[in-house]
Amino acid sequence: MAVVLLAAGAADADATAGAQEHGAPVSVRIGLAGQDPAGLEAYARAVSTPGSAQYGHYLTPAQAQARFGATQTQVKAVRKWLKAAGMQVTGQDPHWIDATGTAGAVRAAFGGGTRTLGLTAPPEVARAVANVARLGQTQVRGMREGATAAITARRGMSAHPVGASTLRIAASGQGAAGFGQADSATPAYTGIGNPTAPHSNGGTPLPADLPEHPDAGHSAGATPRARTAALPSCSPSWGALTADPGLPRGYNTPEPIDVCGYVPSQLRAAYGVSASGLTGSGVTVAVIDAYGSPTMLTDANRFAQNHGDAPFAGNQYQESVTASQWTHTTDGVCQTPGDWAGEEALDVETVHGTAPGATVHYFGANSCADQDINATLATIVDTHAADIISSSFGETMHRLSGNLDPALISQATQVFQYAATEGIGLYFATGDCGDDSARTGPGCDPGSARAQTEWPVSSPWVTGVGGTALALGPDGGPLWQASMGDRRSALSDDGKSWVPFPGDFYFGGGGGTSEDFQQPDYQKGVVPDALAHTLGTGAKTATPMRTLPDAAMDGDLLTAVQVGVTDATTGQYGEIAVGGTSAAAPMFAATQADAQQAQVAAGGKPIGFANPDLYKRATSATFTDVVAQPAGAPADISTVLDLGTDAQGRHQVRLFELGHDQGLPAGPGYDLATGLGSPREEYLNSFKH
Repeated sequence: MAVVLLAAGAADADATAGAQEHGAPVSVRIGLAGQDPAGLEAYARAVSTPGSAQYGHYLTPAQAQARFGATQTQVKAVRKWLKAAGMQVTGQDPHWIDATGTAGAVRAAFGGGTRTLGLTAPPEVARAVANVARLGQTQVRGMREGATAAITARRGMSAHPVGASTLRIAASGQGAAGFGQADSATPAYTGIGNPTAPHSNGGTPLPADLPEHPDAGHSAGATPRARTAALPSCSPSWGALTADPGLPRGYNTPEPIDVCGYVPSQLRAAYGVSASGLTGSGVTVAVIDAYGSPTMLTDANRFAQNHGDAPFAGNQYQESVTASQWTHTTDGVCQTPGDWAGEEALDVETVHGTAPGATVHYFGANSCADQDINATLATIVDTHAADIISSSFGETMHRLSGNLDPALISQATQVFQYAATEGIGLYFATGDCGDDSARTGPGCDPGSARAQTEWPVSSPWVTGVGGTALALGPDGGPLWQASMGDRRSALSDDGKSWVPFPGDFYFGGGGGTSEDFQQPDYQKGVVPDALAHTLGTGAKTATPMRTLPDAAMDGDLLTAVQVGVTDATTGQYGEIAVGGTSAAAPMFAATQADAQQAQVAAGGKPIGFANPDLYKRATSATFTDVVAQPAGAPADISTVLDLGTDAQGRHQVRLFELGHDQGLPAGPGYDLATGLGSPREEYLNSFKH
């Protein structure tokens, strides 16, 4: 599986010019090629591919570094060269060297910019260095978590004031500001920090002072808004309760009310985890986000016990957080620690709920910047701190302001390949904006340049997890699954119509055909050629390309999951329903932990990088094929989210039509909305022999 990165350029101007003008230092990360980069890629592919002679013959971190990593001679040569150019080494690990210097020193080392080595570099240095990334000078927006957008979207707040965190949760010692001071990077989602965002029809923006939705549960002692007839209950299962019959006609009569949010026991039953008897015992799942919540363990245990599950035992939950080293907490590059705390709770509690016997180790990166995320990933891989890594964040690779630095992508790719050689699987969320061509949904990047797939999930070395809408019946059994894609309408001011109708795209699972990576071997013969050769823009490619997602699980905004989290501002614990592929990714990662327990118990090896096996194992017998018109579902799948009456006495109601992802239609077999589909009990049982 040759990884070919096609986006080799960047639209950003050379950072050294601005730095030199202001006399500021320039920081770079120099990627080390290692002694055998081609051998690393080949072994990572072979050890992960069923039928290969090396399949399952994983290496320890020390063995992998000794075989493929940079030698001491190479490292010394690079450090000597940097010193001679006037640069100071500020950090080093097996994959890269960090250095800083004046703009003049950078030019001496790298020529006219930081993309390529200068011609004066000796051959031994040129062979040792794979790439050079600029740190800090051009990144005005880092990785974005999805929980904040999902919470905002479900509550219907399309005009949340700047500086107010959706969850109002902050890490110890941090304020409760929202996105902080904005710069040229627009805040992650138009639902936050854009009080004048209009509807597509040019109407008035949705009000920011909506009442709290009744599916936001509170602990004893809290004072939620009174629940009256104006605030109807959400539905415990799909279609169990219906909307006010006085509302105007929508897609169905009557319209069902939105689901309150599924709890872990419901999801374990729905996907066959309970019936399989598996718990993920013996497997360690790492959860990566930025920063860290000071109440994570307490919240996770309380949430589990509230819903009939066991809390973490003994040393079953671990965390690695270095709050003293956090950066970008208030400058707008990253969402705040408070926003990331909601994502952390979603990830940790979903993993524990789906694989209650697994060990969960939370790793908090020091910021959302690519170099900090990469460093955290490298820490896990270089110490084999986990068998499975779950990550619910991402970024658009091609923005109106320029492209993501390909050096940062290449540095992460090397870490992913080392993970594969060691038998570590990586799982990433595909995002919540469909094909990323839209710029106005709460899960969308307003700076996206065009339809595309996101990073890091686009990498052929990770498993991309998309979303579905999962309808559970009164008995807890699945009624149907549709693609994760919601069109939204709002009740008109006079209460007589839905505006617009049909609704506009609002929130949907990510996917599509990558313009940056060629098709990996494991997708050949499974992904239809028409999909692999057609980009989201409609452009045709001569070479088949990587497509997403690989698999999908529940993540729709209207079939969300419950999450428990403490508001550090008030100290109150509460529970709220959260959707998005941010829920689907840890759900699938935990399902893989369950599967790994079964495979190891049967005498097999850990799953490792899952995709080569996944594309062979996912059949009609083991996966639910999610199609455009699922059996048992109405022709138009719709639901009403009733937010009650706002402070001005206006009835705030939203009508959603499900199963319409932006640019990503579902269909029989592999599709760009849900990939191979969703696993069921037979998938887990297939690992038992």
